[in-house]
Amino acid sequence: MDDILKRLGQRIREIRIRRGFASQEAFADYCKMHRTFIGHLETGRKDFRLTTIIRVADALGVTLSELFAGAEREEPFKSKLTNPGTPDPHRLRQELDILERTVHSLREIALPENQHKADAARGSKRPARRPRSPAT
Repeated sequence: MDDILKRLGQRIREIRIRRGFASQEAFADYCKMHRTFIGHLETGRKDFRLTTIIRVADALGVTLSELFAGAEREEPFKSKLTNPGTPDPHRLRQELDILERTVHSLREIALPENQHKADAARGSKRPARRPRSPAT
């Protein structure tokens, strides 16, 4: 799973630079995110929520499927970059369907079978979090 996050981060960095954002700081300001968070995404050190990746893809002017396509196989990025703007709801629904299928496939590869059953029983799409220990 960490390898996929690193590859996706490299893809985000590549597209960011192609789009003319020379620094993570400039891109972070454009996305209204913190510079260090963008740095963590680009290096694969930070997991992200779906809403975050939607914001990043939109800011980069690419679809979700373009952002993810080939990342798991380290294929080079191929896209006609579009201009960022207001997302089309129909296109966004299509992209979310594709992304959900991709995430499901990746989870099948990355998580043990018992974890899938535990997640399904809990009704969650995310792995269980460990409870935080109380501050002393």
